[in-house]
Amino acid sequence: MDRNRILSPSYFILTLCLLGYMTWQDTSTLRNVSTRSNSFWCANAISLSFRSKETDEEDEEEDEQEEYERNADAAADDEFSISFRNKSQKNVHVNWIHPNDAEHEAKVIDNLAPGSTETVQSLPGHWFAAYDEERSFRVIYVADEPGKIITIRKADTVPHHRPVRVEFTNKASKALHINWIDLNTQKEQTVVENLMPGTSSGFLDSFTDHHFIVFDNERTARVELKIDTGHAHGDLATFTITDDTIGPPKVVFWNVLGNDSSDNEPTEAVDVRVSWIGPDEVEQPVIANLHPGHQSKPIDTFHGHRFVAYDDEETFRTEFLVSRHHGTEVFQIKGHDGVARTMAKFVNSHPDTIHVNYIDERTNEEHPVIRNLNNGEASEVVTSHRGHRFVAFNDARTFRKIFTHEGPLGMVESHTISSDEL
Repeated sequence: MDRNRILSPSYFILTLCLLGYMTWQDTSTLRNVSTRSNSFWCANAISLSFRSKETDEEDEEEDEQEEYERNADAAADDEFSISFRNKSQKNVHVNWIHPNDAEHEAKVIDNLAPGSTETVQSLPGHWFAAYDEERSFRVIYVADEPGKIITIRKADTVPHHRPVRVEFTNKASKALHINWIDLNTQKEQTVVENLMPGTSSGFLDSFTDHHFIVFDNERTARVELKIDTGHAHGDLATFTITDDTIGPPKVVFWNVLGNDSSDNEPTEAVDVRVSWIGPDEVEQPVIANLHPGHQSKPIDTFHGHRFVAYDDEETFRTEFLVSRHHGTEVFQIKGHDGVARTMAKFVNSHPDTIHVNYIDERTNEEHPVIRNLNNGEASEVVTSHRGHRFVAFNDARTFRKIFTHEGPLGMVESHTISSDEL
């Protein structure tokens, strides 16, 4: 019998078994490899995800800095230089504020020492925040023109100049617009458009000492508002705008003759008359008999109008000057209280162009009196009263000096504006 013929089937079967076993082992190995490979990929994916979370905060500041640089590169044709000049007594840092998210900032000047100036690149309308190491103050500046020099003043760094949120409520009978005034340039920026009657602006980010202009569509009404201690309560400031706020000023006369609470000598309680003094010095009666202790109804008038109050025998004559542009001004008629007309003029010996405002003693609000008084010039004579205060300042507001008018009755007192700063 041929052995090859007998062994051949067995060999064939054995070979199949051996191949089957090897195939099973290879498949198992592949499964293990696949499982290990999947485990490795998942572990790395988790590791990568975890790393991304860990580095988000570290990368955020770099991303903001890159965003600032990308914005500058994207509009290179519009790019211009601006300078920051530190006239305060503190080291100052300057950040660029992201135009789409005011919460994100990128540092552009790390440390601006007192008396130094640094230049950065900007785009029109970019906002920058200046602050000190302790963040005891924070001031916002706007890059609105090429080559602008932004001066960080000492007044900007005092604690009263602090962030607040301001809201405007329109209770007037017409739609209003509100602009913010850049005190460095006197230019205006729109902050609220078409504030309809009966509506509010919502709270806007601002600072104490910021100035705003409120006006109507026809610009027949225009009034300046300032965030001061009278309007700022904590971190909030509110303004309610009425027809009286934006309309022509009104005056009310109050006869306080015979009021023993006055600091002056007692006066006899008598009726008084009030006349308006026209530009030709002709007097026109406006109140016939105002009894002691009574107030007149509001009288429509204009800034700079003059009135005179007197008794029937004209034992006294007291003149009043309307200092307000809007709102209501109350004049107390006290008789022989020394509040009579005097005159003032201002001579500019300062190298800069100077402006002069009258300071309302009741509200501390300032009202323009003289504009653009150049070096060596003297102003026109201004009608005033004893004790009135005026403030002189330059365009950059780096100079500010207060004058108290004490001129003799009927005489002109000259005030010289020099470079000596108070």
